[in-house]
Amino acid sequence: MDSDVWLRGRPESCGASSSKACREKLRRDRLNDKFMELGSILDPGRPPKIDKAAILVDAARMVTQLRGEAQKLKDSTLSLQEKIKELKAEKNELRDEKQRLKAEKEKLEQQLKTMNAQPGFLPPPSAIPAAFAAQGQAAGNKLVPVISYPGVAMWQFMPPAAVDTSQDHVLRPPLAALLQCIQLPLREGIVGGQIKSSWHLLFIIPTSLLSPQNLPRTTKIVLLSTRPSISSPTPPTSKEEAILQAKTSLSAILEKPLNNPKLAGKLKKLKQPRLRVEIPVVDDDSPVSLTQLALQVFGDLPIKRKGSPVKVLILWRNPNLTEIANETFDSNLVEHSDISSYASNYDARDLNSADVGVFLAPETSQLEVMERISDILYPKPVVIFNPRWGFEEENSFQGLGGFVRSFEVVYSFMGLEVRGVLSKRKGVIFKCVRHGVLSGEKWSVLVEEEGELKLVSSFKARPSITEVETVLYNLMAINSPITKSAKFLKDLVSNVTGKK
Repeated sequence: MDSDVWLRGRPESCGASSSKACREKLRRDRLNDKFMELGSILDPGRPPKIDKAAILVDAARMVTQLRGEAQKLKDSTLSLQEKIKELKAEKNELRDEKQRLKAEKEKLEQQLKTMNAQPGFLPPPSAIPAAFAAQGQAAGNKLVPVISYPGVAMWQFMPPAAVDTSQDHVLRPPLAALLQCIQLPLREGIVGGQIKSSWHLLFIIPTSLLSPQNLPRTTKIVLLSTRPSISSPTPPTSKEEAILQAKTSLSAILEKPLNNPKLAGKLKKLKQPRLRVEIPVVDDDSPVSLTQLALQVFGDLPIKRKGSPVKVLILWRNPNLTEIANETFDSNLVEHSDISSYASNYDARDLNSADVGVFLAPETSQLEVMERISDILYPKPVVIFNPRWGFEEENSFQGLGGFVRSFEVVYSFMGLEVRGVLSKRKGVIFKCVRHGVLSGEKWSVLVEEEGELKLVSSFKARPSITEVETVLYNLMAINSPITKSAKFLKDLVSNVTGKK
């Protein structure tokens, strides 16, 4: 039997007043036509299949395939949109860099023009009489200006035999004997918890040095007032003040990267903010004390951020501290985990949900895992808080030394003690970054004198124990010629608060 005949049924038609069987026959014919059309769509160019189940299976497979292709196209569209955003961000960065370079170029060109311009204090050589040099030599001066040199006033040394120098010690005494500098009393005031200082320098210059022939031998006084542009940070006097200073300094630095996240571009690799905070305490081995310190610092960081609040992930050195921290903290914005759990587990879902990662009191044996976690968190900020190794130990870290040195110290407050045979003095090594600017802040060495900490030296880089010993030995040698030892103390914060 022909397939068309089988699908369409018998050729006779039903009349207008057809029976129920005739209506059923027409419905089946229409259904068969739909199946035949569907089969021709699924397999064009081939005779339609007779088996309706096979046609339905082919149709379901085709729909599933089309849905998969549609999802792939959708994912491809989203990926292209992300790439477009990255390219736009890189374009904006390049535009900003171009504008900055253009401004620097114009500034350098202006400076070059200023340097090449004729100085106003030196007239052109043609305007100076030729007899000027002879007149200067007749006055008995050994130093005569070379007026023919363009642009810069030069001085030429005359032979000793050309002039009489027997009365030089009377007529022309050395400048050091004529120029005196007097420092007036220092004025200090505390504004916003920081010392504001100003001082006056009084220069006494005899006018005979300027014109010994025409002016009377009187004294000319010049008063200069000098004020530092940036006040120096003051060390804390209590543990609570140290925590407040550390929170303020850390929050100010984290605000910029958290409010202006940049996508990692292909043209220029972004620098990951890596920070370090050190607030040493006596009982840092106590889990309760350590978790309380973390709660005081990271429980309510004063970070201003648009949109969603900042989520902090604290990575503890062992599961015991993690369990105690989960019981101590009641904030949903601070999550806890232990570093050891990432030694073999590469699941980064909880890392990706955090905005800031904090390694709290880590050990040297965990540095390799810490480096791996930092790479997963890139480009989000990472903080090392109270590491359990000393600064002097970092030279022995070998391959991991570069990773440790990549963390910039934001706040550090380390106690000192210098012991002599007959005396003992306390001090601190202090650094506090303010206003969110890492560069330019120096390390200060302060020593206690009459109940107050006074600055004795400052360093651009972190000083070693040898450098600190040298400074303190020289200081103590004034009062005690024999100095026995100097060592770092970890209990200075507690001593300040009155605890032993």
